[in-house]
Parts: sequence; structure tokens; C-alpha cells
Amino acid sequence: MLSKLRDREEQIHYAASHDEITGLPNRNAFLSRLREQFDNHRPCSLMGLRLNDISDVNDTLGLEFGDKVLQAVSARLEEALPGSSALARTGGAEFLMMTGLQPQSELDKLATRISEIVESPLFIDNTPFSLRCTMLRCSYPRTPSIPTRFAGA
Repeated sequence: MLSKLRDREEQIHYAASHDEITGLPNRNAFLSRLREQFDNHRPCSLMGLRLNDISDVNDTLGLEFGDKVLQAVSARLEEALPGSSALARTGGAEFLMMTGLQPQSELDKLATRISEIVESPLFIDNTPFSLRCTMLRCSYPRTPSIPTRFAGA
């Protein structure tokens, strides 16, 4: 009985902290990890990615197909990110990524490489197509040599 309760508790915790389509951590899990970074004054670089065309995919090919696209993009993102990075699906077509602090030039290269990977043709259910995405990036703290505190964390 006790093991069943523990198993159920683990299932509930997993469901509360992960996206049900991709299996990635969700926004709450990502923000919790980010808050921990800030609280411990650990510098990091952040990237946000938005799939621009997922609504069109859902409208023309159906939600089930759109879910397969999100799963394929998630797998590509997991492969493209450095090993210690955090990745989360935070909304319909939005993903957040956190890496160790990177120089701006390296962060720009990584963001460009991720964009190219995401925008390269996908083949799902023998249907080829491409997506467009928008990337945002920033680092905390902006100047690593100056200690700062994230407001509101």
C-alpha cells in the first residue's frame, strides 16, 4: 500500500513538473531551476525559442501531427544543447534553454546553430516540411565580474 502511494506521489510530481507532449520539464520546473541559479549567484546564459509556424501545422495537419512536430523539435533541441544545459517547453510553441555562462559570441553561435537545426526539414509520417523559429538570448549577470541579484527571484 505504501509503495503504491509513493508511486502515485511520484506520478503526480512528474505530471506537475513536465510537459505531457514532449516529456520535457515545464515552465514551473524551469523557473525553479533558474531561481536556484540566481539564488546561488551562478552565472548562466538563457535562450528562448518560439516556433513561428506551429499554429499552421495544427490547423492544416491536425493536433496529433503538431504534437509529433513538438516531440521532434524537442529531440533536436536536446541533442543540440551542451550536456549540462536545461531545456523546457514553456508553452504552446515556446521553449526555454539555460546553459553555463557563455561569451556573447559563443552564445550567438549556439543560438544560430540551434535555429538552423530546428529550421532544417522535418519528415514526420512521410510528410516533409520546414519550420521557422525566433530565438532570443541573454546572460546573467550581463557583466560576470559585477555581482548582481535578480530582482524578484
